[in-house]
Amino acid sequence: MQKDEEPGRKRRTRGAESKPRATAQQATRQSSQSSEPADLGIVFRERLIAKMDAANIPEDARLAHLSALTGRVPQSSRRWIDPVNPGLPDLVSFALLCKGFGSDANWFLGLPTADHAYSEECGFMQCGEGALADKSNIAAWVKPLLQEFSEAVKGCAAMKMAGDDMEPVIHDGDTLFVDLEARNIVGNGIYVVECDGRVMVRNVESRIGEGLVLSCENPKYQASVIKNAAAARKLGLKVLGKARSCISILKFSRND
Repeated sequence: MQKDEEPGRKRRTRGAESKPRATAQQATRQSSQSSEPADLGIVFRERLIAKMDAANIPEDARLAHLSALTGRVPQSSRRWIDPVNPGLPDLVSFALLCKGFGSDANWFLGLPTADHAYSEECGFMQCGEGALADKSNIAAWVKPLLQEFSEAVKGCAAMKMAGDDMEPVIHDGDTLFVDLEARNIVGNGIYVVECDGRVMVRNVESRIGEGLVLSCENPKYQASVIKNAAAARKLGLKVLGKARSCISILKFSRND
């Protein structure tokens, strides 16, 4: 009887040992499968809370605010900021949260190192180091560029370039912004001058021993040299202004 019981004990012992090993393997597989979503959920929760804190949203108003942004019931939005087991929102809610808080989706998931804001006003979509503009809102992103440009050309008068004299720097039909207060040659640069009864745009360079050199960017036109004041008076040379900036619109073919 004693000998008969020993094999039974050994078998039970082997069964007891094998069961924990199987449980450990299952736990390892479950842990590896669930670790990444859990990490993303935690990162998303922390950044979502950080955004609400930055917006001075009280803690007791967080659920209402999230529900208002996404249209989801509070039970759904509560899961996104759950302190124990946070979950990720559905794609539509995620997009609405990114838009509502002005943040890039990658930042919310902890992928980039900085927060890149999505701007509906400017209509830019982030794309690597650059950005693409939403074609449905072109006027919105042009406006700040025009404001910046207007500051740079303040006090200048606009004039159209006529001819190819200054190509490839200034093209025929480009808009020049000319400082009309600059009525004398002060430093080399691009000036609008009247010479021999013609208004022209020229590079003006003062060369020691030669005089004033009026040249075009286009190499097919020769430069003119005005040696002294007497020659300038004879040609009726007048400085009308100094070019400060230029707008050139480069058009690409839309046929391809």
